[in-house]
Amino acid sequence: MCKPNVISFPLLVLSALAGASGCATFAVATPEGYVALEKSSLPYKAVSAEGAVLAVRVFDNRPRATLRFWAHVLDAELRSRQGYRPTIVRPITAHGAAGIERHYITEIGGKKQVHIVALFVTDKRIYCVEATAEAAQLQRERARFDAFIQSFKPLS
Repeated sequence: MCKPNVISFPLLVLSALAGASGCATFAVATPEGYVALEKSSLPYKAVSAEGAVLAVRVFDNRPRATLRFWAHVLDAELRSRQGYRPTIVRPITAHGAAGIERHYITEIGGKKQVHIVALFVTDKRIYCVEATAEAAQLQRERARFDAFIQSFKPLS
């Protein structure tokens, strides 16, 4: 199923450099306790009753660059323009695809938010697999966030 990908927070730099991909070219499982939204500007978005959000954004890998390069671009965007503070950086693997997972903290509306981004890069695409919740929810949501990210599988 192809859906238009409207670029929005937090990947303004990636959208300018990479261009948006027209089709979602991945598989992902919606965790229990979440509902996948059919009407979304993103290729995939799911929400919990408590307001936690899961999302996948897809970009063309143009100009063609490495995982390390795009991870740096994303990190610079989140830190300098969005005011996010990094807390954890670690390599990950999902269905054989190597990636980088970064955790960030920010404050929105007076509440601390945790934003987790797992970045995967193929020859053709950049995938941002994201999970966001209030910091107070993180303990409850952590297993579902991890399962969601591990369920991700790039198809091209």
